[in-house]
Amino acid sequence: MKQEKIIVYFGCWGRAGHFMHSPGRQYLSDQEIKRNGIPTAAQLDGGRLFLPYPEKVGTGAVTYLPAPNLTVLAWWGNNPWDQRGAVNQAVITSGELGKTEMWKRFVRYFPELSEKLNQPLIADLSEWIG
Repeated sequence: MKQEKIIVYFGCWGRAGHFMHSPGRQYLSDQEIKRNGIPTAAQLDGGRLFLPYPEKVGTGAVTYLPAPNLTVLAWWGNNPWDQRGAVNQAVITSGELGKTEMWKRFVRYFPELSEKLNQPLIADLSEWIG
């Protein structure tokens, strides 16, 4: 079985504010993010690049990035540490995975978070393009 090389969580964890975390609640440096081709906080935080629009709490999208070979599962809301509007989070991992596999990997590597966050409904692409 091929081992996953990258798995990170972007969002609030234990307090308000979006940060990039690896398993074990370690922060990722900007240098690590850039070196691994991971989308930046600016690209992930409320941006239309990875999230469905209009904003609807509990909805998300899965995006595969072929050049760095990463899949991003991003979704709106339901974070107990930040009740402000437009709260979003994302999980980024190596390989091309679908929504079910992405959530299973998130649960495996971030059990504390997955117990507190609801699995997002993946929006139909046609609902938010245009």
